[in-house]
Amino acid sequence: FSAIKNNDRVGLVIFTNQVELFTPPKKGSKHVLRIISDVLRFIPKNKKTDLTCALRFLSNVTKHKCVAFLISDFMNDKYASALKVANRRHDMVPIVLRDRLEKHLPEVGWICFQDSESKEQILVDTGSRETLNEVARAVDKTWQNQRRLFQQLGMDYVELFTDRDYVSPLVKLFRLRSSRMSR
Repeated sequence: FSAIKNNDRVGLVIFTNQVELFTPPKKGSKHVLRIISDVLRFIPKNKKTDLTCALRFLSNVTKHKCVAFLISDFMNDKYASALKVANRRHDMVPIVLRDRLEKHLPEVGWICFQDSESKEQILVDTGSRETLNEVARAVDKTWQNQRRLFQQLGMDYVELFTDRDYVSPLVKLFRLRSSRMSR
């Protein structure tokens, strides 16, 4: 809706391990409502994720520089070079979805986790303080590496946590970008 106010064009790319839906950028409230409808009705065909595929698609289909919001948990570690390339061509803004339970598992004993993409299963003893600390360190390292990459590429980014309000961080991001552009 901010785009409507600014008379900007808005498009949509929904991807899994392939681009599953592409709506070319257009202006207008009807078009934005169509995009919202597309997002709400979308049912993915695949469960795997490939950020590189989506970033390459964006670079190939969008010839003019654009602001591209990439919404993901960024749990794939093979996207860095594609993100660098896309960021040279466009103004990439990662919106990182986070769940604190990834870092702070509940102490409930043994839990079987299954990777939703590979179906690989792993047993984790959440009753072990050592295990919980190891998990927290690994997740923290992953999150720090993601932040470092975004900062190295000079990207504005925002982290949205599943247990917190998402409006405030997004407003803060838009204000930061707006104040920088008005200078």
